Amino acid sequence: MRLFDLSFDGNKFYISCTRDMQRRDNPREDIPGVTSPCDRDNSGPQNLKACVADHVCYMYRWSERNFDYLSHNKEPKGMDKWDEPPFNITAEDIITSSVLSKLQGIERGESGDSLSNILKSTKGGLSSLSDPRNPGVFHIPICFSRQNWNTQVTGWNTFCDTDPHCPAKNFPCFCGSWGKETDSVWRGMGVGQDNKRRNYVQHLCPRQISRKVADPLERYMAYCALDIRRNTCGTRVNGLTKYAGKDKYCQLFESVMEHKGFESIMDMDPEIKFAFTCKIKKGGKGCSMYDNMFEGLWMDAIDEGFLRFEDKPKNLP
Repeated sequence: MRLFDLSFDGNKFYISCTRDMQRRDNPREDIPGVTSPCDRDNSGPQNLKACVADHVCYMYRWSERNFDYLSHNKEPKGMDKWDEPPFNITAEDIITSSVLSKLQGIERGESGDSLSNILKSTKGGLSSLSDPRNPGVFHIPICFSRQNWNTQVTGWNTFCDTDPHCPAKNFPCFCGSWGKETDSVWRGMGVGQDNKRRNYVQHLCPRQISRKVADPLERYMAYCALDIRRNTCGTRVNGLTKYAGKDKYCQLFESVMEHKGFESIMDMDPEIKFAFTCKIKKGGKGCSMYDNMFEGLWMDAIDEGFLRFEDKPKNLP
């Protein structure tokens, strides 16, 4: 099992998990379906699915091509042999173990040759290695997201190759709280760390975030996590041009989210959310009613060590 787990490392495998479970009329169309229980969710390939800890999760292999527009999701190579000796496992086993490993904070052992490291990174020790679903057996990168980014991996025609919005090209662009885990998922997959990174952060992900993430503040934070900005004189979130580097409010917003313990827009203080949304939708203009709030949030973040005074954005009250 250990060698099997290591075979996924850096080879562009990932698992996409969400609580946004859907039953779609046409699973190949990236159109939200009615809310459904996990066992009826059909947003991804059913042979690469597992229901784990209130999430529906699907496993993918990202096929990265020389021409960026051709890259897309596929089935893992050789998966039809997984349930045969000597492994006798299923995709559901691998997904379940990987998700539980992530949720329980169980990392892969540092040395592939050290039994002690293997046992330390496997919950339950030696006996648990016999059950491939146990946490610690597999460690494929997990992208948890509020939005459903899942897609089918078969049945696409040649039109998908030239369509930038083809669902087969859905990519893990907004992982974890406010997208903070996106880069670590990419590193685990073995993508986005070379000259192709620019395509992911400047083209593929902004295009998908614009389509998938409706809330302007959440969309803004997704761009912050990618280290890009889309600001103009009238908006800081919907500009046509993508620039490298975070927008000037990113660090403040990220620090406040961490300081206040806001994991998503769903648990934000409504007044703080309105204040932040005002700043990004109006380019910071017309938000004077929130001046005292911003000053208070800023000073609190400094007092708690989340920010330094010299990090203060220009023109922040």
